[in-house]
Amino acid sequence: MQDYIPDSVVWAEACGGDISAFEVLFHRYADSLLAYGLKFTADRDNVKDVIQNLFLRLMTQHDNLSHVENVKSYLFTAFRRSLIRSMSVSSEISFDSSESLKFHIDRLASADEDSGLDDEMLQQRQRLYESLLKLSSRQKEALYLRYVQRLPMERIAFMLNMNNQSVRNLLHRAIEKLRESMGPKSPASQSILLALLIPMLS
Repeated sequence: MQDYIPDSVVWAEACGGDISAFEVLFHRYADSLLAYGLKFTADRDNVKDVIQNLFLRLMTQHDNLSHVENVKSYLFTAFRRSLIRSMSVSSEISFDSSESLKFHIDRLASADEDSGLDDEMLQQRQRLYESLLKLSSRQKEALYLRYVQRLPMERIAFMLNMNNQSVRNLLHRAIEKLRESMGPKSPASQSILLALLIPMLS
């Protein structure tokens, strides 16, 4: 079995025009980019086209590529920009619309009811679901990028056109709002809260 090759090494080879390096990056990140893109639009075919066009453009313009600190962050940033450009200017561009998120949460809530959890835990989760729906689009996207995709804070700030401290404040307020929704009797630490939250955002 071939050893895992770090992104930095693969990227350096891609910058040199190695087609197989682009293939490695595509297979490594295409699914994550697709999941991210579907948070903005239900048009799966368009999202796939944007991903394919992004990698094609990187391959054909590899002479213009240079070293990046975080390859995943670079790809997510470039993809987000390309996806938004591809969407109709007349449509509202929003991350995880209430309708799509509610559908996902309803499925999780249904699974909770069959999980054998006690009534108090079920009520806490339901309050958490409802609170998540009330977060702003930007709060949900910041939470997703930070805790599901695990991107660095500075890259999230760049993607959302914010400074680092503003992103930290955004995340802090969102997490505090979610924690408060679980009720005063909840012992939820941030790690426990995130363990509950990540499946909702994924």
